[in-house]
Amino acid sequence: MASPERRTPRVAGAGDEVARTGAERLSAWEAAQAAVHPGPEAPVCGAAGQLAGPEETIEAEIVRCLPGAVALVRTPAGTEEIGLGLVRAQPGDAVLVHAGEAVSVL
Repeated sequence: MASPERRTPRVAGAGDEVARTGAERLSAWEAAQAAVHPGPEAPVCGAAGQLAGPEETIEAEIVRCLPGAVALVRTPAGTEEIGLGLVRAQPGDAVLVHAGEAVSVL
């Protein structure tokens, strides 16, 4: 019985770039970038001034409107500043807040 041939793994060459899809090229680029630039040491969701993580929406009560489409609100976590660029609200209104921005008046 003949022994099976051992094959060495194929290394990607310059000609292989044509055979890859755009998504495959992007994934390869992202992997190369991640190896060189590992990213922030702390999770982005813990950044200062961010009221909620990107997947959270919370209810808040507007305490005071400030210049520049900003409001001081009361939340279960305490008092925070949020943006009012997407809604028209006034003190006493309840709003839904997503990622530091009021997205709806209740």
